[in-house]
Formats: sequence, structure tokens, C-alpha cells
Amino acid sequence: MGRYRFVAVAVAVAGVCGALAPGAWTAPSTPRTLTYVLTQCEGPPGTPPTLTGVKQPGEAAALHLTNGDRFIFMWAAAATNPDEPFFETPGFDHNDIALVECELVQPETGVIVRGLITPVR
Repeated sequence: MGRYRFVAVAVAVAGVCGALAPGAWTAPSTPRTLTYVLTQCEGPPGTPPTLTGVKQPGEAAALHLTNGDRFIFMWAAAATNPDEPFFETPGFDHNDIALVECELVQPETGVIVRGLITPVR
């Protein structure tokens, strides 16, 4: 039984490492690729006012930005009711992380999102 558990863990780690590899997301877009446009972005110095990124449905809560960075979603709420988020990464509010806040205008409108911009290494 221990051998099978090791194989399962090894396969899972290999899948995660492949997903995080810098060139892993650069495959040609497919009809299922979603383009996200974030506007009115505010955050730490140097935050661009607009971000555009893509992802495949079912991927983790991260966008591959057109500038090569990633935007990792940490929080989201309807603009009409920001006090009740419908998505929240557990524990992020206990860390002192400088987040970027934007309005999501595509593919959904009326949503405020907060996230972290990270470089791809």
C-alpha cells in the first residue's frame, strides 16, 4: 500500500511542477481560453491601471498576464455587495500582503477582485 501512495504523490507533484513551469501555459489558445480584463487597478507602486490575462476553464485561480506575470485571485465580490465575498482564499487576510484591487470587466462585469501579481520565474 505504501508503494501506491508514493506513486500517487509523485504523480501529483509532477503535475503541479509541470503546471507551474514558466513555459507550461504558453500553448496556443483554444476555443475554451477565457480572456480576463481587469480595470481601475490600484495597489503597490508600479501597479498598472489595466491588466489583461488568459486562462483555461478549470485552471487554478490564476491568470497568465500578457506581460508575462501572473495574477493570483485572493478575493472576489459583487461590486453591489463587497461586504459579502463569494470567493476568498483562506488566511490571506492574516498576512501582510500588498494586494492589487481591480474591477473585472470581462468575461464578467460588476465584480471587484483582489489578488497578487507575481513574476514568472
